[in-house]
Amino acid sequence: MSVEIRKVGNGVFIRYNGERYGLDKVPSKVGVNYNLISHAHIDHLPYKPSGKVLASEYTIKLASIRGYRYDNIVEEVKDVEAYDTGHILGSTAFLIGGKILYTGDINNLDRAFLKGFRPPQAEILIIESTYGSPSYVFGDFNQQVSRLLRFVSVNMVRGTNIVLRTHPLGKPQLITHLLRRVNNLYVTERIFKYNKVYTEAFRNYRSKVKIWRGVPDEEPFILIASTREDIERQYGEFDAIETRISGFMINSRSGVAMSDHSDFQGLLNIVDKVDPIKIFTIFGYSKRFAEELKKYGYDAEALGDGYED
Repeated sequence: MSVEIRKVGNGVFIRYNGERYGLDKVPSKVGVNYNLISHAHIDHLPYKPSGKVLASEYTIKLASIRGYRYDNIVEEVKDVEAYDTGHILGSTAFLIGGKILYTGDINNLDRAFLKGFRPPQAEILIIESTYGSPSYVFGDFNQQVSRLLRFVSVNMVRGTNIVLRTHPLGKPQLITHLLRRVNNLYVTERIFKYNKVYTEAFRNYRSKVKIWRGVPDEEPFILIASTREDIERQYGEFDAIETRISGFMINSRSGVAMSDHSDFQGLLNIVDKVDPIKIFTIFGYSKRFAEELKKYGYDAEALGDGYED
């Protein structure tokens, strides 16, 4: 099998069977036949794709809200199969020629209305490594939810206002569903726009949430926001306890460990199911994950530098 795979910019370039593919955020100066976009997080969205765009319907919708509008969109590409990765709404892995699997970002756990990634087998696997270090093991989804609910319930019983800080697309939509019985739950206007798309997509998605306008109906309240600027602008005069929601908070007292990504054990499980001959790790702890995979007998190498332990 003649194939070229390399990291270009923040994306991946693949040359295979006479076609040139750009995976996610490949620079527009790189000429490709097809730009395959895995999901609508900004670090994966190309600015001006040079080829025909293949992405899920909801990736296109969410990207549009974020200001990314694409022309030359196609609904399918010959020899390319798409698989739901369980990361966020619309997130997609691509299997090229039945042999090369690019995961994009992935989560193997079933979570509320989201189904976990069920990967196909492939000869070559290009896998994300956001939590590719053995330090990051979160437990199952119920354990992650329990950590969040414990934090929320303890502080609300005390009458404490709460600000949950996380990226605007992904965890906020899951959290508003989990906290749907809380009366005084608020999100920023940007997060609310994404929630509306989730409501359209999932029949069992529920989000009893209000847009924060600066003054709560009553206290204590819960506000979900993203950036520090959002937080300072949104609740300035109110005393509130702030906590970050992220897998990187696993050993922190200032946050709750919950993630849209697979943890280290989940990544290993996915690799086992794909059963590849060759593995390329990318994003996050790519070097560390490649080294860990070698211990299990896999032929693995990192694309790019990634994080350092």
